[in-house]
Amino acid sequence: MARAIVECVQEERLQRLIREELKQVCAKKEPEKPQGIPQEMLGFLGSLMQEE
Repeated sequence: MARAIVECVQEERLQRLIREELKQVCAKKEPEKPQGIPQEMLGFLGSLMQEE
């Protein structure tokens, strides 16, 4: 009986530890990197500069 109680307590601690670790990982999530200028737009801008 005591063994079952100890195992239950250990399992609860493990579950709590895993939840806390997951929260920390989610909180440290890297922000999305800004996307660069699409190649089509760069080509268009380049063509405008060549018309001078």
